[in-house]
Amino acid sequence: MLNRLQVPTDVAFLIVLWRPRLKLSLRDLAEILLLRGMVFSHEAVRQWEAKLAPLLTNALRHRRRGTAGRSWYVDETYLKVGGRWCYLYRAIDSDGALVDVYLSEHRDQVAAVRFFRSAVEVTGRTPDTITTDKHAGYALLWGLNPGHPTVLPTALDRSGFSAGSTVVAKPLLGREGSNVSIATLDAAGFPVGQPIAQTEGLYVDEGWVYQAFTPLAEADGNHAVFGVWMAGDKACGLGIREDRAPTTGNTSRFVPHVIASA
Repeated sequence: MLNRLQVPTDVAFLIVLWRPRLKLSLRDLAEILLLRGMVFSHEAVRQWEAKLAPLLTNALRHRRRGTAGRSWYVDETYLKVGGRWCYLYRAIDSDGALVDVYLSEHRDQVAAVRFFRSAVEVTGRTPDTITTDKHAGYALLWGLNPGHPTVLPTALDRSGFSAGSTVVAKPLLGREGSNVSIATLDAAGFPVGQPIAQTEGLYVDEGWVYQAFTPLAEADGNHAVFGVWMAGDKACGLGIREDRAPTTGNTSRFVPHVIASA
């Protein structure tokens, strides 16, 4: 693979590393090294990049094994790669160190699960806590724990629910309780008639996440939802959100609790 290099091997690797690190063009690199007495064309840099970049990538991924913390912060962004728009999934730990990245043509549950499997494989660690961006994390949680008794079935589209299912639609990036609707689906996955319940809001263009409906606990006309903070298999805290409406919102009454060790 490294036969016929015009420069020492370590210099070729350094040139390939400079390109993404310093955001230099192929011609920039050729000109910079020309000032140091090394003569080669930008096409040579292109060939070195094709051969050496995968080796650098694998080496850097291998060095991350066992170094990431167990608290991960995850998000995704939309960027253009080689003239094509892609979704970049990325995660860092609580110290800001890179956990892993993953490029996908689609922003869906399959891509999210692949990203997390890759991150666990690269780091050799399973995180205790994951902080995600808004409601999309619910679909990821279900994808990683299908059938779990404390996780509601959730997806980024309605096709995964059978006819007659009652589903809660939530905006991917909405605030608590905004633009939430509850409806029963037909065989094609579309709502039947008017929503059972619906809230207003400003979040209508970010996409949706769909979650199986479970009625909230009700007492004296108040509806309550219980949220548990988990670290691995250990419950660390409990939040109770209560409202007169069947969907709790950003202004609902909220009481946090801490679960102390016995």
